Amino acid sequence: MIVSSRLGINHLDEKYEITEVREFHLDAVVSEYRLHRVHRDRLELELPILVAVPLVELVAP
Repeated sequence: MIVSSRLGINHLDEKYEITEVREFHLDAVVSEYRLHRVHRDRLELELPILVAVPLVELVAP
């Protein structure tokens, strides 16, 4: 059973732009986060609402 999620932005290129976002979901049975999805071009979330955001927009001025 998945009860929550979190995102990890841990891949930056030489210009400090985001190149990858990892989405983790909490597995309540074992009480640990598990990798659910890797976003490379745009961030697409399903919960709580469906949304897609290009990664370049996350660091836009």
